Amino acid sequence: MGLDISSVNKLSKNVTTIQSPCSHGNIDSVVLVKTHKTASSTIGSIIGRYGVGRNLTFALPRDSNAMFGDEPFNSTMLLSSPDNGGFHLLISHVPFNRTTIQHVMKPEVKYITILRDPVAQFYSGVHFFKLKDFFNMSKDIYAPDFDLKAFLRRISECDAYACRVIYNGQMFDLGLFTNTFSDMSIATVEARIKEIEGALDLVLIQEYFDESLILFKKLMCWEFKDIIYLSQKVSKNRVTPPKEHAAIIRSWNYADALLFRHFNESLWQKINRYGPSFELDLKKFRQLNLKTSKLCNERIKEKQRTVAKSRRKNRRTKRKKAKGQGSDGKNRLCANLQIDVYTYTKLLREIEILRHIKS
Repeated sequence: MGLDISSVNKLSKNVTTIQSPCSHGNIDSVVLVKTHKTASSTIGSIIGRYGVGRNLTFALPRDSNAMFGDEPFNSTMLLSSPDNGGFHLLISHVPFNRTTIQHVMKPEVKYITILRDPVAQFYSGVHFFKLKDFFNMSKDIYAPDFDLKAFLRRISECDAYACRVIYNGQMFDLGLFTNTFSDMSIATVEARIKEIEGALDLVLIQEYFDESLILFKKLMCWEFKDIIYLSQKVSKNRVTPPKEHAAIIRSWNYADALLFRHFNESLWQKINRYGPSFELDLKKFRQLNLKTSKLCNERIKEKQRTVAKSRRKNRRTKRKKAKGQGSDGKNRLCANLQIDVYTYTKLLREIEILRHIKS
């Protein structure tokens, strides 16, 4: 699973920044507090690629690719105990509690998460978890006469995990383990938001993904090539809901709405404090990311054509062609950019299990 980034180096050699150099040097330790249907998988793949390429250690889930639950994290959820002062990276879903997570991480670790507009996140989650089918509802959810209030009521009364992460699910993912939001005051939610702000070093916003990555790069003192990405798990559902439905969802998901509003404002405050180089850095990064995406899309199409052609011949030819494609550095780069966070976790768990068997 070695990473060949020579192609990115060539693409990024002219990408410069007028931002002051980091006084502390690059930071190799970060906890990604994953949230559902917010582009956290794309962030996870960026961090996973960085960690694997530098042989960093990962806090891995014991039983699967994630640590789901409604109880705060504890070390028994992990596949193994940390060596040498703590793990570098955590990129799996985890019931967030900074105090207990800190016990297994490096002292210098940074904590980040990503949020999304709660209306967009709601529809994405409903499609992903197939909640209409779960409740045997067939009508188009985007139709103006769809009984949205009845649908929301059924979700709020449902105790299934999919419902828990749809009903104010971003707040749930950030450690507010409750499904009784209807009884929770705005003051209580705002107090929890302040706690979250104190526990996290950076909150990214999905709607301003590239801007958020520039702030992440600065926080970690990484390079532009470290944060390039191909979008992961992008939904094809792009229908705009009726405005009155959006208002109902924001009211129902009021904790997430307050959370998103607070950290969206916070993001732009951080951007303003970044300094005059922000727009230049953002432009340079987008140029690099666009070049890389075009390169990879061309390579992916080329590989698809090669595989299709080989299928028209014989299996032996197919194997030979596929092996030839994998030997090219640019193809390895693009393959690495396509690896999602769950694949990283699966492979790293297998490696760790084998290591323990041999020891």
